[in-house]
Amino acid sequence: MFYMIFPFFCYLISNRNRAWGTFIISMIFNVICRIYFFDNNHVISGFDVRGNIIYSAMFFMLGGILFLYKNSIYEFCQKKKILIALLTVIIAGIYFYQGKSEPFIMLVLFGLLLIYSIASPNNTGKILSNKFTKFIGNISLEIYLCHMVFYRMIEKVHMNHLFGNKILSYIVTVIMTLACAIIFSCVVKYLLEKMMQKKL
Repeated sequence: MFYMIFPFFCYLISNRNRAWGTFIISMIFNVICRIYFFDNNHVISGFDVRGNIIYSAMFFMLGGILFLYKNSIYEFCQKKKILIALLTVIIAGIYFYQGKSEPFIMLVLFGLLLIYSIASPNNTGKILSNKFTKFIGNISLEIYLCHMVFYRMIEKVHMNHLFGNKILSYIVTVIMTLACAIIFSCVVKYLLEKMMQKKL
């Protein structure tokens, strides 16, 4: 569903007024979903609310809004990194202490994490900023777009249950999926860049 509406999402965040309006509407829809639609009369048992694009739209919209303000956020937060980090830790503590996924607390935590990462692009340390993470970062969109295809292929040939141990099977499946996605992404990116260079 997200892939189908992604162009529309880009249109919604193409200017700030439209993005803010859509963000507010998405929060209202989130509340309506929780208080009216997500009950036994409207959804089946075991329904995963996070899998509903209308319920989760506010998270996408917040990410889009923060993207629009990324330069202003970077400048504003340069002298307030400690405050942002402290707020993030406090909200994270509240989120995990209350023991359930309260969407608006999750939204604030998600926003603070994004703001902190925008404010500290060069100070993330060796764990988050090294050759491997830069390499993965350069092909992250390609990996994101194709990883589910490779997972489904692995699932169809029943390679996601190679071992009796569920944890081991999960780890092996993740490694196989990522390996296939990374190799495919590198090859496709190289071929596309080569084609573009020839046209130029």
